[in-house]
Amino acid sequence: MRKILIATIFVVIAILNFSCAKKVQYQVADAKIPLTFPRDLYAHPDFQTEWWYYTGNLKADDGKLFGFELAFFKRRTDADFVMGFPVRFYSNPAHMAHFAITDISDRRFIYSDRRERDQANYRFGKAGAREDMLWVWNRDWYVREANGKYHLYAKMPGYELSLILTPEKLPVLHGENGFFQKADGPHATYYLAFTRLDAKGTLVVGNKPHEVEGLAWHDHEFGTHQITKEQAGWDWFSIQLDDEQEIMLYLLRNLDGSYDPFSRAELIKADGTKEEVLLSEIKFEKKIFWESDKTEARYPVSWRIEIPRWNLAIDVEPYMESCELLTPKSTMTAYWEGPIKVSGKLADKNISGQGYLEMCGYERPVRYLTLLSPHF
Repeated sequence: MRKILIATIFVVIAILNFSCAKKVQYQVADAKIPLTFPRDLYAHPDFQTEWWYYTGNLKADDGKLFGFELAFFKRRTDADFVMGFPVRFYSNPAHMAHFAITDISDRRFIYSDRRERDQANYRFGKAGAREDMLWVWNRDWYVREANGKYHLYAKMPGYELSLILTPEKLPVLHGENGFFQKADGPHATYYLAFTRLDAKGTLVVGNKPHEVEGLAWHDHEFGTHQITKEQAGWDWFSIQLDDEQEIMLYLLRNLDGSYDPFSRAELIKADGTKEEVLLSEIKFEKKIFWESDKTEARYPVSWRIEIPRWNLAIDVEPYMESCELLTPKSTMTAYWEGPIKVSGKLADKNISGQGYLEMCGYERPVRYLTLLSPHF
């Protein structure tokens, strides 16, 4: 009887897999279709994957330094499976979120992740993303735009963050007016960012609230065809310089350790205009590696980056080396995400700054993941 029951379960799983394996046709990023504002800051139901991503460096009223990450992901799940079962039976779309605090002064890295059903489509759903305004939530974590400002809130044991982010520049359209090519063929997304946001608010550490202020960065990306099966992951830098300029560096890493020619860097000037170079004009050296005792992944946490066209030569160093997130409750990925400090030269002038570094695909290639990864 037991053998019959087990066999029946496997037959049911096989039938479900077969019946749900056909992929739904989604809208794809098209270089001929431009982004429009403010509409494209909101949710897009016809693309398979979308995320709203916030990172920043903060200084508290007692002088202590913190980094933060708050990210919301939305993904249609028609062809994704967990333990043999189609995830669409859980929720379609599914909503995931990550929240992390790098407590630089006290040398602590704390994070949390969650996955919830879509509130509009499921009776007991607790997450959603509006299509008529920027309002994304996952239980009590949220980002909401009001009067041109972004209100962020998230909490986990030991830390509670409430921020108001005010853009200091217009959104930057990465790639070709927001069309961001990641490989040959259809592998592209729409990608925009607010690269300099004034951040003010409150961070509760333990039971003690602190007034905090600093700079934040907001990425919004959506698409259907992402990286290829030959690409393992990426190294992504958001750098905010003290002279009111920013640098975005997106290095797409192949399975053999080489980097895809579509990797690129963008320099956003003080007036909001940008310059772009591709991989052929970018030189970099990985100087110091940190190895995780949880995943055994080796992350290059210290970098030397040079771009001759801009007379740029900078050193990138982490505020903390141990900034690996494991996300078994949501995206089921392991990745490194933490605050960085920058120093060097740009256009023959001494520069300094700070920002964030994200490295994904070092534990295992992104293409083997069941759901999605940050910037996937």
